Amino acid sequence: MNSIVSIVRQLGKFVYQPNFGNVGDALIDVATRKFFLKYNLPFLSVCSVSSNILPYNFVYGGGGACIQDWGCIPYLVQLFSSLRMNRVIILPSSFYNCDSLLEIFDERFTVFCRDKTSFNYCFHMNKKAQFLLADDMTLKLNAFTFLSEETWDESVLSTNMFSLMKEWTRKSMYELQDGRKVLLILRNDRESCLGNDHPVRRQYRIVDLSVMHCDDWCDARVSSAWSYLFLTCLNNADIILTDRLHVAIGGYLLDKEVYILDNTYRKLSSVYHYSLYGSSNVKMMSSLDEFPYWRCLI
Repeated sequence: MNSIVSIVRQLGKFVYQPNFGNVGDALIDVATRKFFLKYNLPFLSVCSVSSNILPYNFVYGGGGACIQDWGCIPYLVQLFSSLRMNRVIILPSSFYNCDSLLEIFDERFTVFCRDKTSFNYCFHMNKKAQFLLADDMTLKLNAFTFLSEETWDESVLSTNMFSLMKEWTRKSMYELQDGRKVLLILRNDRESCLGNDHPVRRQYRIVDLSVMHCDDWCDARVSSAWSYLFLTCLNNADIILTDRLHVAIGGYLLDKEVYILDNTYRKLSSVYHYSLYGSSNVKMMSSLDEFPYWRCLI
């Protein structure tokens, strides 16, 4: 993380654009902005910058957009093809099957990969840009401090949304005989290793909180509100089973007992082995059969 500080500091003032996406990306944005403030890194939000701005240095928030599955590659290619960008830093991200994006990274680019699989892929495909390894930005967030300091702003995110998300969480919560609560959060999209007809989807109450999102994180208040809501819901559990990366990281930050199942292109296992391996409260599973609480769920 120190390399990120030193490299970003070399830019002077820069334009920052968060990665768009789901609640996990909002959490990345919150952690990133707090990181900038902690180290006195001066930035302008991309939403406050005129389209006629003179050449500028650019920092793009980390995340999982650099894959083919979600149709983001054409947008990113267009974004990073701008000749007005003097230097470009991409904060810790996953990269998979995005050759056309890697092709446009030249000597102006410093790209942080959040796992060795992404790093090896990028380094093999591109010899012009600088590629470095770094932890996902959210791993620098103190989740407990954030929850204690953040206040709910109903003008940004309604109380109804807060209640809805808490209700979704409640419906997917199981209580063990010893009083501990188990939360099942599994994705139901093209990155899931589980088919739509997998028995676990029929037999258990499962929710996918990360799918709740707003694609525009330019307003820091929006990112903070969603992140507060997200972490609050996770904090109600003691044990979390998930194949969502930032559910896993959020659970880790909140000292929960976390069980991780991989996604289709091994994003979670790659990040786990780089950043979370050896954590006493996080276990990477090779299959759902390894989750030890199935028989206890009632």
